[in-house]
Amino acid sequence: MEIIFQRSIYLLFLLLVPFLIGIHLYSIYYVRRRAMRFANFEAIERVTGGEVVPKNYLLLVMRILVVLLFVLTAAGTTLLYTTPSAAYDMVLAFDTSSSMASNDMYPSRLEAAKNTTIELVNSIPRGSKIGVVGFSSSATVVIDLSSDLDAASLAIQSLNVQRFGGTAIGDAIITSTNTLVQSKRQKAIILLTDGQSNTGTPVTNAVEYAKANGVVIFPIGIGENATVLEPPYFVAGVDEDTLKNISTETGGKYYIARNYTALKNALKDIGSESEERIESFDLSPYLMLLAFIFIFLDWSLSSSKYRIIP
Repeated sequence: MEIIFQRSIYLLFLLLVPFLIGIHLYSIYYVRRRAMRFANFEAIERVTGGEVVPKNYLLLVMRILVVLLFVLTAAGTTLLYTTPSAAYDMVLAFDTSSSMASNDMYPSRLEAAKNTTIELVNSIPRGSKIGVVGFSSSATVVIDLSSDLDAASLAIQSLNVQRFGGTAIGDAIITSTNTLVQSKRQKAIILLTDGQSNTGTPVTNAVEYAKANGVVIFPIGIGENATVLEPPYFVAGVDEDTLKNISTETGGKYYIARNYTALKNALKDIGSESEERIESFDLSPYLMLLAFIFIFLDWSLSSSKYRIIP
């Protein structure tokens, strides 16, 4: 934890404090000289509350504090502190094609993916940034990169299976990368899919784009390996070779999740990487508020307990 000053030149105004002390002491001396001209000291004591010439040291301390607080406000006093954070700013990219409605994971593959990723979001430190992308024949940003983890959880919950269309993994990678491109931290995509890319941008092109922007990809294959089905002879299932290549090329890691437990463990493994980052907190508004509180107290005391004789 450290305190810094954004505009340290204003700290020079602290040199006014000795002048304030000098003025206060002189005012006591001046008032005492005037008080000596009164003949009726009993009346003076009644007016001042028992002290002929109050020294008002409490007011002096409060006024010094007011000057100090105003100077610290002008100097832009900022608190720097370290806070735990996920190792990456990340985008969760969900395959929402029709095959994700399969119920080999309860209640479906997509719902299992949503439930486990929400657990991941809830487990990572606050302040980490998450984005959400959904894809089938095309990719759509559900929520931009944000530190509002509650909003990310709601965005995940809003995902639904698209009954028609293909699986555009390449588009998902490009859209997710664009979501991360402004991040100043390490960037990662968690790609959850149960199929193979069969539409949109070629995966190889998308991977090159992710690499150029420093994005690490963690693909998670959900369900069974790709197999050739009976007529009309199309391929269904996880294209492991492609997903492994995506992870290798971008420096990530590939996971296969054939059941709910494996899916949960994969996300837990990815989320376990953490680091500390520096956060800043501007103290200026609070210092300003405190200064005004002391000013109001000063006015109140000056006109009551510490009032000066006429």
